[in-house]
Amino acid sequence: MKTTVRQMRRYVQKIAKIAALDPVETKLAEDCIIGICKSGSCKVSDIVRALNVGKPLRKEARDFYDGLADQKSEIERLREAWLDFVAPTANNMPFIAVDPSDIIKPYGKQFDFLDVVRDASDREKRNGTGFPTVQIEATNHEHQNLSLWQETFSTKHPDFRGWFDFIARAMQKVLSRLGKSAIWLFDRGFDAGDFYTILRGFDVTWVVRQLQTRNVVFGDDQTMLMRDLAKTLIKPHETSVPYIDKKSHEVKSCPVRFGYAPVRLPGQQGRLWLIVITGLRADDMVLLTNEDIRCAKQAERIVRAYMRRWGIEAKNRRRGFSREKLELVPTNHFLLHARLRHSSAVADHQTQASRSLDRPGESLY
Repeated sequence: MKTTVRQMRRYVQKIAKIAALDPVETKLAEDCIIGICKSGSCKVSDIVRALNVGKPLRKEARDFYDGLADQKSEIERLREAWLDFVAPTANNMPFIAVDPSDIIKPYGKQFDFLDVVRDASDREKRNGTGFPTVQIEATNHEHQNLSLWQETFSTKHPDFRGWFDFIARAMQKVLSRLGKSAIWLFDRGFDAGDFYTILRGFDVTWVVRQLQTRNVVFGDDQTMLMRDLAKTLIKPHETSVPYIDKKSHEVKSCPVRFGYAPVRLPGQQGRLWLIVITGLRADDMVLLTNEDIRCAKQAERIVRAYMRRWGIEAKNRRRGFSREKLELVPTNHFLLHARLRHSSAVADHQTQASRSLDRPGESLY
């Protein structure tokens, strides 16, 4: 364990050096990430207990709160330093998944800018108090995932300008460090005209899963509801796609059939491609992409690429770090929460890297 802790400290020190943090903030970052790795929690009291520093718990916890929530702190630079640190690896990964989610805080009454979100873990999908989040990760064909950017936000915050605007700013952070060779993968929540306008401005290759509720133009300028077109489209091509079994969390494969056709969105220029996949569930899955598909192999690549999004979601659900467990004190909770969220992501990837030290070729670092 001591060897692993030393490795973690050196690892955090590298990132802190890129961020140009002073020794005090570097030590705070080291202790925070090591405490998260040891405790499996980002609850400050658990972090302090795991560090076993010998000081009274209340005093040490207060020092952590004050350090992380200090609005004058430069520790926020760790996020961009992390992105600089992992960019060379991420540039060699073919896919980038954007995964919006929510953090439920049923007892977080003292949080600044506390929002109302849908509790996806609840069977009835009831609304609750918490924060929307977005996570951007790179992934590859070997099911390795690398967190690039993570953001917690609130529609109650005075700087909030809109959900898609917030996602676009997070994407811009990633694109400022990475090239544009990867395929960006988005779920149905991004099937909106305003977001397609944003994507055109980024000039990246993208795939968006469809709600199938919009009209599309195809053939000789015929307009049809996407769901109706998907039903009539022939699916002559076969492939096998990987997926994560929700019960066993094992990677399995599923045979599917697919077809594709060129379409346009009403009132917009530029040809897009519709891909319809059957065999996954009772309803067909429909994808829309701006990649210029010239053969079935290209369409198959898109199909298999999108399945990696599901892998990202499943991995996020089974992560060991309980980011929802966060103690409250009367201070800048929103900033504190965002910084702990980022620290838990770094700790997660550091743990994966440490476990792979004895397996050459498996570490992303």
